[in-house]
Amino acid sequence: AYNHTGQGSIPLIITAVQQLADNIRAYTFQHVDKRNLPSYEAGAHISVPVQLADGTQTTRAYSLTGIDEDCYQIAVKQETKGQGASMAIHQHWHVGQHINIEPPENYFSLDLSTKPVVLLAGGIGITPIKAMAEALTHQQRPFTLHYTGKSPDSMAFVKALMKAYPAQCHVYFSQKDLHQLDLNAVLKEADKGAVFYVCGPSRFIKAVKETASKLDIPLNRLHVESFI
Repeated sequence: AYNHTGQGSIPLIITAVQQLADNIRAYTFQHVDKRNLPSYEAGAHISVPVQLADGTQTTRAYSLTGIDEDCYQIAVKQETKGQGASMAIHQHWHVGQHINIEPPENYFSLDLSTKPVVLLAGGIGITPIKAMAEALTHQQRPFTLHYTGKSPDSMAFVKALMKAYPAQCHVYFSQKDLHQLDLNAVLKEADKGAVFYVCGPSRFIKAVKETASKLDIPLNRLHVESFI
């Protein structure tokens, strides 16, 4: 039976499960006793307990997708090639289930300057980037968001982001030749002092870094988080 709830100091209950895209589900958590949850900044993640199919108990880190402190939300893409953690989550996690976690941690936080920001997301890498877009909106800082995925059906939050940020959000589909992300153009057109936040698969991050290097954009203006 699936019964791994973890040893963390914060008891959570799953209050909603939502299908966001093909193979991607959002899980929303609240404190079991309806208490306030520890606050966090955009870019933060939580480590959740997972029981693999062979009974092994492990943890996986998932970015928090918004800046709402009444609840925590993560988005989990079911990967068929991994060790089975995301498959176990999709198979076994349901509304009403309890897990225990430690407070959120953040290795991918926004700098506190007033410089314009360019957000670049590949696939499921949209999760911390979505939270950053919300934070930047609150801070009234200028930003643009460039989000690429295979097709609209495979991209979490794509409609909500286009609706929330019609002028700032640019979406690209790698399966359609007409609408692919031109990294060279995006990085070239960015304001001179702009800061870049990039999250996605390692090949996406590599492409952004190589493009920045060719355009002589200093690497200290590039903040990255890789989703394998």
